[in-house]
Amino acid sequence: MVYFQNHKDKKITDNIHYCISRGMKVFGIGIGICPYGIEKLFPNVIYSKNPMKLIEGIYECCFGNFNKDEMNGISLNPEFVIYENDIKECIENPKYLSLKKELINIIIELSGYDFYQGEIPKDAKEEDMEANGIYSIHQFGMYPKNFFKGQKILFVMPYSCEMNNEENKAFSYKYIREKYKNESNYECIKSSLEYTGIDVEYVINYKDAIMKLTTCTQRKGYCDYFACAILSGPPYAELPNPDDDPYLLGQFLKVIKKFWDNGGSIGIFADNAPFTYHANLLIEELFPEVKFRIGGNHKGGDILKGDDSGLLEKPKTFNRKIQIEDNYSRISISQFALFI
Repeated sequence: MVYFQNHKDKKITDNIHYCISRGMKVFGIGIGICPYGIEKLFPNVIYSKNPMKLIEGIYECCFGNFNKDEMNGISLNPEFVIYENDIKECIENPKYLSLKKELINIIIELSGYDFYQGEIPKDAKEEDMEANGIYSIHQFGMYPKNFFKGQKILFVMPYSCEMNNEENKAFSYKYIREKYKNESNYECIKSSLEYTGIDVEYVINYKDAIMKLTTCTQRKGYCDYFACAILSGPPYAELPNPDDDPYLLGQFLKVIKKFWDNGGSIGIFADNAPFTYHANLLIEELFPEVKFRIGGNHKGGDILKGDDSGLLEKPKTFNRKIQIEDNYSRISISQFALFI
């Protein structure tokens, strides 16, 4: 049981190594409110969110029944008594118990429309309503305009219509930032996100994707992009620009894995086979323990209906019930999405 500062780390570890080499079992005992750092020094650590209880336990191990009047050299910091009383008070009379109950009773929804509709001003005019009977999010959105200004999404397109004469001409990387047709009913990804302030960039090869995801220009130590969307293509060593190197795919997958581990959002877009190649590689890289792969050539034509029960007892339904997977919980608002 020691009190240490950073410059004493080496001396402490040297003593620990000496003790271990002599067959001793070493424990680090933290008696502070936050015994930060002991887990990096000691092979075994003991600490408690209530240090007073830990001190009482140490005393009983050394001297028998605990007696505050006969501590025999173990001195208590007066602050510990205050913290002990605070902890006891919080347990007996939780300050946020009513809030906790209210949050527990909130029903999880897939759509936030009902919530943001309640924020629409009462004097909103009927002519502001769209044809489907709801108010436009651009008129009365959940967020003010440019709320996410400065945030960026990177689109990676290793496949584009330029590689296939039979492909739809609208399926081009050019139309991420430009409209396919300059008409009022046409939008591109960039224009669709303009209200939020989120900007979009795209790359059509692995080298540029790696460079952009590993270069920090806005904030030191942080990627410029909060999300990366990858368009899956066929299993061919080809890229939209024939001069680009198609053999950097392995390195790109490693960078995406690091981006994901650091809390970045990943979106994967895939069509029918054979355009599932990148999607399956990414699933395997991100979730190696999951034996799920996509494939086949399903023409569709049917509309799937949502099943709120999650039982999927009827055909042509999908599970609308919220699913929370602890194994894939994120450290940020980032979520993994698979679009097929």
